[in-house]
Amino acid sequence: MERPTDPRQTLDPKEDRGAVSSILAAARQGVTLRSLLVTGILVPINDWWLYQMQDVWSVGNPTILSLYFNVVFILALLTVGNLVLRRVAPTLALAQAELLTIYTLLSITTSCAAYDFMHWFPAAMAGVAYSTHGATPANRWREIFFDDLPLDMTVRDQFTLKYMHEGGVSFYGDPALWGPWVGPALLWILMLCLLWVGPLGLAVLFRRRWIDVERLTFPIVQLPFEMTRERPTVFRDKVLWTAFTLAFLINLTNGLSVLKPIFPAVPVKVGWDPNGGESFEISKEIIDTPWNAATSISLAFYPMIIGFGLLIPTELSISCVLFFFLFKGELIATRWLGIQGKPEFPYLKEQSLGGYLGILIFSLWVGRRYYADLARRVLRRDPERDSQEPVSYRTAALLFLGCFVALVVLAMSLGPRGMKFGSGMIWWQAIFHWGMYFVLTLVCGRIRAEMGLPVHEIERLGPVVLLGNVFGVMRGGKVSQDRVRSLTVASLFFPISRGMRSIAFPHEVEGFKLQDRCGGNQSRLFKAMLGALIVGMFAAWAIYLPTMYHYGAAAKMQQYAGWHTGETYNQLVNWIESPEGLAWNRIIPTIIGFVVYVVLMTLKMRLPWWPLHPIGLALSSTWYMHHMWCPFLIAWILKVLATRYGGHRGARALAPIAYGLILGDVISGCGWTIYGALTQQEVYAFWN
Repeated sequence: MERPTDPRQTLDPKEDRGAVSSILAAARQGVTLRSLLVTGILVPINDWWLYQMQDVWSVGNPTILSLYFNVVFILALLTVGNLVLRRVAPTLALAQAELLTIYTLLSITTSCAAYDFMHWFPAAMAGVAYSTHGATPANRWREIFFDDLPLDMTVRDQFTLKYMHEGGVSFYGDPALWGPWVGPALLWILMLCLLWVGPLGLAVLFRRRWIDVERLTFPIVQLPFEMTRERPTVFRDKVLWTAFTLAFLINLTNGLSVLKPIFPAVPVKVGWDPNGGESFEISKEIIDTPWNAATSISLAFYPMIIGFGLLIPTELSISCVLFFFLFKGELIATRWLGIQGKPEFPYLKEQSLGGYLGILIFSLWVGRRYYADLARRVLRRDPERDSQEPVSYRTAALLFLGCFVALVVLAMSLGPRGMKFGSGMIWWQAIFHWGMYFVLTLVCGRIRAEMGLPVHEIERLGPVVLLGNVFGVMRGGKVSQDRVRSLTVASLFFPISRGMRSIAFPHEVEGFKLQDRCGGNQSRLFKAMLGALIVGMFAAWAIYLPTMYHYGAAAKMQQYAGWHTGETYNQLVNWIESPEGLAWNRIIPTIIGFVVYVVLMTLKMRLPWWPLHPIGLALSSTWYMHHMWCPFLIAWILKVLATRYGGHRGARALAPIAYGLILGDVISGCGWTIYGALTQQEVYAFWN
């Protein structure tokens, strides 16, 4: 009898090697069918986890950070599974470019469901019309601005709003519940897609300058890149696993102490004490005037933030610490001198705004020849250069300008009685609003690319606040009803720019950087990111709305409260009821902040020994700097000692420690959030 043929011998070895090579070559493109399928499967799971973590149980806010720890956790699981797969079935294993594609697309879709983004919109759309968290006789919202709210962007049906706040129903089970949301939600999704598709064009225009010419370091994506190497040698470092174990044990201990108070705890967070007190709150002990003006000074020892501090430049970490205390000194000095004539004097946020504008304007000025050449290439197509980009420069510019014009037209058409051009925002305010939003978007991307700060928080400095605080509703010495209407429409957009923390643009630029390093296909990534933005936006709404109706926005969702609606509209009432003209008292500190930034940056460029980086001026007035100044100081001391006694080799040796601290904190902390979501109980929040 003839022996059966061995199936492994049916292919010629050369043909077999050729098939494997073609598979590997396709995988190195990054955007493949399987990478897209894996991302598509993970998006709804990730969104559900985010909402449980952020909104239902309030045990973690990953989207406040620059590096989304939920995505890092998922990437770690994929990487471990891929290493196993690489041993048993090498042709099925994902290439580094594919893993980084999944990381980038998940980061973008996470931005669509973010804490600073998605969970504010229903509050702005529906909360104002429901008496529990909206208009009441006491706040007089109905008589002050209610009639100027855009009809097509709000939900006013009391039946569906009642169940949204109370919960206990199936959203998709009753058309009377989801019907009133269809029109407004689709209009919001259209606007939000325009808002984030436009910066994708900016990412193409700035990509080459930031990545190839200036060679910015992109510290935020160092960890994902190292994790996904085919042979990640850094994870053979015992120092990394020592740091990992330390951070892991801290979270394990603190998590057990929340479930069973008999276990000891290690207080590392601002204001958290398992015994019910507030640990390490230095400012609470300062009660004498004028020193008590320096509020929110706390010690903290977040392992993850210390790890970030080891990755960012030394000059940035110490600059953030010094400028943080400089701003505290300003508060003390103004109280001591008795010159606090205005509630927000000495306008620290406005000083920071000047610094933020300085970051962008200075970088544009330094690269003015490059950007002038870029403008010429937009007007006169250069096929050779365009072929090296994800899309042509002209296409990228038209994409951005088209989205910008569409947003301006949409804002001008959102009237109180329906869509009609000219019935919404005043034309120049609409242009200022969206223009300023994109300016701040570029600033955030630049900060991430150059310095990699863990949190880029431009809180209450967005275009809506600037329109209200700086321009107001006065014209010619009288209250202008057109400006009142325009500011009311703009206030509906306030959630978009309240904090500028969870925006997609930095992830888009970082995605190009990652694919550039691993040799992935930039053009395919551009198309995939475009699709991810649209799919992610629909998925975020489709999962968040039923979550609210299941738990009850005002019943069991800990992160949904009256202040979501109140912050948006109480400031509008203040602008209307206490009208002011052009606010030079806010403009002058902004100009001062800009000038100080330019002077400090000039000193830094001309004096190599200059120890401060002016970006600290812009960053150090944020709320989260009082969480990070102490970890930054610890990281700075470690880097100075390592450089002093070990030179450059000693400084490089800190990278595994940083990776270990971040991964140990993230993996153990995310483990607790998953446990809490599955068991429906409150657990330890390692970053909240």
